[in-house]
Amino acid sequence: MKSLRFFAPRLLAGFGTLALVASIGLFASRPAHTVGGPVPVTVSNTVQNRDSDNSARQPVGITTELSSLTPGQIISKIIYTVPANKRLVIEMASVGSQSSTDTNRYRIQLSTTVGTGVSYAIFSAAPSPAPGPGVCQPMRLYADPGTVVFADLLSNANNAPDVAVSFSGYLVDLP
Repeated sequence: MKSLRFFAPRLLAGFGTLALVASIGLFASRPAHTVGGPVPVTVSNTVQNRDSDNSARQPVGITTELSSLTPGQIISKIIYTVPANKRLVIEMASVGSQSSTDTNRYRIQLSTTVGTGVSYAIFSAAPSPAPGPGVCQPMRLYADPGTVVFADLLSNANNAPDVAVSFSGYLVDLP
């Protein structure tokens, strides 16, 4: 009986506090927007407006091989010429060896011309498990109409196998 007298007031106080907190929560809350009713919402980014579905974009994907590497030699090659009245946007580039036993390191540079300047994207490929060293890198490079895209490759290779350099992106019509 003595133990019930000890816990009863504390239990009653706990239930009272819980009831007070619940009633404040119920009666003090109100809708986030109380004046003028609900706010209309317009969704403007429909599937037809997504960039990936934009019919003005013409996909471009190029892969080329660079070979005959000797240590410290830079191999430079024109890998794409941008058509007249088009702008090229490169979004992804990759490089990879054609050999599963290749342990060389590669430094790759893509070069484009925009206005009177040159834009670069530089990345490296280090040895990895078969099928050889490789890397794929997202980027955003632009190239003006009539200009070229260069791929420059530098390696520590001794009689390295062919190296594949690729990029993908899209062309946009210019007025």
